[in-house]
Amino acid sequence: MAGFDKNIKVIVPLLYWLFLAVFIMIFVKALILKTSDREIFVRINDGRMVQMHSYYAPIGDIYSYDNISGELLLLASNEIRYDIYLDLGVGNINAIGEQPKKDWVISQKLWTSKLDSLCLLLADRFKSKNKKQWKDYLVSNRNKQNRGTLISKMATQGDLDTLRHFKMTRNAVASDLKYKRVYPYGDLARRTIGIEYIDNGIEKRNGIEGYYESVLKGKRGKRLERNIVPGVWVPVDDTIDIKPKHGQDIITTIDIPLQELAETALRKCLDSNDAKEGCVILMETRTGHIKALASFSRLNDSTYYENKNIAVGSQYEPGSTFKTVTAMCLLDKGFVDTSDIVPTGMKEFPNATKPIYDVNKKGRDKDVSFARAMEISSNVGISSLVYEHYGHNINSREQFAKDLQKYFLYKTLNCDIAVHEPLPIIRSSRYTDDLLRMSFGYATSMTPLQLLTFYNGIANDGVVVKPMFVRSVMQDGVIIKDFTADTLNKQMCKPETLKLIQDMLRRVVLYGTGRRLKSASYGIAGKSGTAEVNYSKGNVDSKYRMHRASFAGYFPADKPQYSCIVVISEPQKALTHGGDLAAPVFREISDRVMGVNSNMQSVSNKGIQTINKGNDVISYNAGVNNQNKILDTSIVPDVRGWSLADAVYCLEKLGMKVAFEGYGSVKTQSVAPRTKIEKGKLIKLTLKHK
Repeated sequence: MAGFDKNIKVIVPLLYWLFLAVFIMIFVKALILKTSDREIFVRINDGRMVQMHSYYAPIGDIYSYDNISGELLLLASNEIRYDIYLDLGVGNINAIGEQPKKDWVISQKLWTSKLDSLCLLLADRFKSKNKKQWKDYLVSNRNKQNRGTLISKMATQGDLDTLRHFKMTRNAVASDLKYKRVYPYGDLARRTIGIEYIDNGIEKRNGIEGYYESVLKGKRGKRLERNIVPGVWVPVDDTIDIKPKHGQDIITTIDIPLQELAETALRKCLDSNDAKEGCVILMETRTGHIKALASFSRLNDSTYYENKNIAVGSQYEPGSTFKTVTAMCLLDKGFVDTSDIVPTGMKEFPNATKPIYDVNKKGRDKDVSFARAMEISSNVGISSLVYEHYGHNINSREQFAKDLQKYFLYKTLNCDIAVHEPLPIIRSSRYTDDLLRMSFGYATSMTPLQLLTFYNGIANDGVVVKPMFVRSVMQDGVIIKDFTADTLNKQMCKPETLKLIQDMLRRVVLYGTGRRLKSASYGIAGKSGTAEVNYSKGNVDSKYRMHRASFAGYFPADKPQYSCIVVISEPQKALTHGGDLAAPVFREISDRVMGVNSNMQSVSNKGIQTINKGNDVISYNAGVNNQNKILDTSIVPDVRGWSLADAVYCLEKLGMKVAFEGYGSVKTQSVAPRTKIEKGKLIKLTLKHK
């Protein structure tokens, strides 16, 4: 017994101190829970839990850079929104150790006296339900003691404040902060900026936003949230444990005024010609910056909407705009010279199932030089040269397609925009029919942007640069990264070949299918294209043939600053050719870029001269040196110093024929001023850039 007593004397004190230590620990723990509910979980009286959750940071903004003012114009940003809930149940949040106290969160007294007022307020603020519907909805959820009754998703700060300031609901409002993507310019360039879509239940974006998602995406924050209904968590209060970090901003290459112009000009052309779809791209030559991009398709109600990015994501057989690639290949390999004589009109080729025709030609026409064949866009002329050098056996025919791939990059551009870009296609040229048609833009296909990149290379002295949609990245108002042009091909052909091609494209505008553009004082170079969309279906009656009209080129012709392509698909009206349909859209854009319209409009009425001719009144801008002068319509006016557009307009109205060379304003005229007018007489103007 003595040993047992001795053990008891040792064990009891140990147990005493052990229980004391446990009691102290429990007391301290309870005290912490009592005083610091933000460091641990707390229990809600109905068993719901409060937890730390991460939440999204605002996406970075997207800007356009104004080249004139240097200002940043907001293209995409965020607005704060809230999902708003009302607690229509019973219960309070209590720390562990406190006596639970249950009661309606909205007291019965307030519920009875203010319910009608609340329903009227909700009906006025949230139009999804009328007063009666709101009352039925709230009563039903009150009966269910629903502690997370949804009032509105993506509501404004004003909506939230209204409920917080309403006496009945001020202690029953819960909200979940969200961010809504907003676009200050509405649908302007929306497909380029980015469109939201759902992929396997996940919201994603395409366009610039999709490509730069990792840059625009911020860093998540953390906050204490409580579960109000299964799957719905809202902040406990406005205190944030870890603040979210705003995503980085990006500055695009898009020019807002030019984008507006491109969309307006394209939509007007599509609508007036009842076309199926079309696109416009304007690119800065040296940098590859995309200044404007518009794509419209006709909907069932005959309106036009940008429901897909045709310019980047749709490929087509280009037709005659591809002749420039063929010409570059033939010239660069030394197979032909611009002075070589070729047939036009119609020609039959050995082993071909069908003859080749030029537009509106049924039989053989006159022979012309290769340069002239390009000016008038002769299918027969260019296919004859291709057949002469490639057409005599299978091996040489197949070589033609291989040679073309050395001059046109049959690769995706992989630009900084999240749009599915198809790989350019070039089919086999082993059969004579395919060889001939490939020479003028069939049996091969590419996107408008891929084709424009080729023409931009011609404008850029043979250096092919990758198109760009974003110029820089910005953080907190400071540029942290600038992007420069990525060179795809340092020399697309021999320098002497390039000069010949540039001269050909200039002559197309001056003397050929692009002559609608020849009056531009700054000079335009380019190539028109007209492709039969349904030619592969066999013998289709001419009245049922569908066309795709295009024009690709650059300006000013001598020192190119911009390249541009216009594509109009399946017009239903009389105009179907690239020079008649696409070229005027090109001109409207190029004039604006070069400041022609703005300069003419800025001149006061004192600088406008008027010719009275019978019932006609001819007005033009002749500068301020000849103010208020009424010209004699019986004599040739002095047009020296005038813009080409004004000079041609005036002289042709007076019945004269006009030819010109050079670009800029009129330097000399072949018929002296004050000479008597002779109807139909040719007057030659020499232009010089100031």
